Amino acid sequence: MNWPLIKNRVIELAVQELDLWSANDLKEYDADATAILEKYWRSVKSEAAAKKIVEELQADPQHELHPWSAAFISWVMKTAGATGFKKSFAHRVYVADAKYNRENNITINPFWAYRVHEVKPEPGDLVCQRRCTAGQYHDPALRPKKCATYDIIDDTGSNGKQIEWRTHCDIVTKVRSKSIDVIGGNVSQRVFKKKLPLDAEGYVKKKITGENQYIAIVKFRNAPTEI
Repeated sequence: MNWPLIKNRVIELAVQELDLWSANDLKEYDADATAILEKYWRSVKSEAAAKKIVEELQADPQHELHPWSAAFISWVMKTAGATGFKKSFAHRVYVADAKYNRENNITINPFWAYRVHEVKPEPGDLVCQRRCTAGQYHDPALRPKKCATYDIIDDTGSNGKQIEWRTHCDIVTKVRSKSIDVIGGNVSQRVFKKKLPLDAEGYVKKKITGENQYIAIVKFRNAPTEI
């Protein structure tokens, strides 16, 4: 695996998809977005399932069914040739997998997860945040059950399966001295670019609101010298 080449391809694909949605002023409910959404979903579901999911999504007046941001990330990684990435329709799955890679020193896989204050973001990395409500965050009984952190992202429930944490990740496409550009899917019902501030030392700046705090950076590392 040519890690630098694949990382560059990840960035190129994210920008390509942003341009596709922006140039046509697309939203997820537009007919012209159907085929695009289906291609994202096919990276994590069968062709038939992808078609059904998009039909249900576009028929939903509130557009809350089938969030597709993780499918978008998975499509980018798959298309770029990042075979070590654990594709999933849920961000929590690949964040937990990247955490496992790091904790077990799996050097043949480029994806390692870190706490936000541990590493500075670079192009090709993923910046991830939790998605819990203010009520859940401020309730001491609900917070550990509903609000993910780096340390508990891989926790399992009584059924032995990973807890279904609500999370969101974006791809870093550009780094400046005081901010970074990130591109993600299912943001304002489209593929969207945001600018995130960095602190004085170059780390992702902590959010004021705790419920949607950044919790992890999934780093697309450079290949170790022995490979």
